Amino acid sequence: MLAYMLAPIVSGVAVGMSQTIITGLFQLGENFNVGGASPGGATPNGTSTAGAPDIGGGTILSNLDSAIPPELLQLVVGLYLIQLLYILGTFYMKITKGEDQTYKNMFIGKIMISGMFFYMMTVSIVSLLFGGLMTGVAGGI
Repeated sequence: MLAYMLAPIVSGVAVGMSQTIITGLFQLGENFNVGGASPGGATPNGTSTAGAPDIGGGTILSNLDSAIPPELLQLVVGLYLIQLLYILGTFYMKITKGEDQTYKNMFIGKIMISGMFFYMMTVSIVSLLFGGLMTGVAGGI
């Protein structure tokens, strides 16, 4: 159960949510820094022309260049998931069938196919559900 569904779904939710959060932060950063000024009339150096504090300066929104790109995170988690599924399949087959290579390879193949399917479906669903939500929120600012 862990190899077939639980690990791929948890990995997919983690990657999908991190993609959504990073994308939302990028969009918020772009919206706050449009034209070189923040929404409160602040200039790029942090001084406010309307008495409002600089929202983007000195916060996480100004340091988005150091964030991990969502594509790289998906690659790292995908490789981790492949390794995890291989290890779980190997352990399970050694316990149940011993040193039979044919059963081991068939079982690991089944686990890889189902695990990658659930991973891709989970990432797609989470990205579609919450990605559109973040686009709507960031677009309304």
